[in-house]
Amino acid sequence: MSFGMETETQGTQSFTGVFDGADYAISHLQVKESQYKVPDEFYGRFAKNEGILKNIRLLDVDLDLDMANMPWNKQKEDESVKLAVGSLTGWNGGTIENCEVSGSIDVYVSNWSYDGMDHYAMQHGGNIGGIVGRTENETPISNCTNYTNISVNSRQSLDIAPMATGKYIGGIAGYATCSLLNGKADHTVIRSCVNSGSITVNHLIDVYTGGIIGFLGNTKNMNTQEKVISSV
Repeated sequence: MSFGMETETQGTQSFTGVFDGADYAISHLQVKESQYKVPDEFYGRFAKNEGILKNIRLLDVDLDLDMANMPWNKQKEDESVKLAVGSLTGWNGGTIENCEVSGSIDVYVSNWSYDGMDHYAMQHGGNIGGIVGRTENETPISNCTNYTNISVNSRQSLDIAPMATGKYIGGIAGYATCSLLNGKADHTVIRSCVNSGSITVNHLIDVYTGGIIGFLGNTKNMNTQEKVISSV
C-alpha cells in the first residue's frame, strides 16, 4: 500500500484493492518530497489509487512539499511533469466514499533550470486537493469531508523574475473530469462532499482555484464553508 513514495525504476505503483478504514482514525501522516528521479509525482496516503477507499479518517495530515527539492531540475524541457497532491490520494482512478481528512497541505513553487534557462515547476500541470489531487473519468467521490487547510505559495522573488505559474487547486479535488455523452455529463464524479478547510494561494498566476474543485468536470450536492484567498 502506497504512502506517497515511488520506486526508482517503475514510478508510482497504484493501489488496486479495497481499503475499508471502518471509521478508525489514522493520525499524524507526514509526506515529504520523493528522493527518486521519476517524471510523475503523486503524493498522499495512497500515492495513486485505482481501487476502493472507504470509511477512512485521516487526522492531522502534514504534506509539506517544496518543488525546489523535487527531481525536475534534471528533466528535459519537453517531458511532461504531473504533480498531484491530496491528503488521501494524489491521483485517483478508483472509488472514494465516506472519507474525512484534516491537517495541512503546504506546497512551495520555485523555478528550476534546464540548459541554463529558468522554467517554473507547475507549468506542466499541478493538481492539489484536500481529498485528492486529480481524479479521472467515471471515478466517483462521495460523502467526503475536507478540513485540511491548503496553502500554495511561490518562493520566487518578484523583484527578480515573473510570478510562478500554478494550475488547479480545490478543497475536495484539484482537477476532476467526467465522461460526456451527446455533449452532457453522464456520470457524477463528485457528490455530497463538504469542504471546511481554507485555501490560500499567493504570488501565482494561471491558477484555477475553487472551494470544492479547481477544474470542474461534474458535481452534485456540494457545500464549501471556508474561504478561498488568492493573490498575486
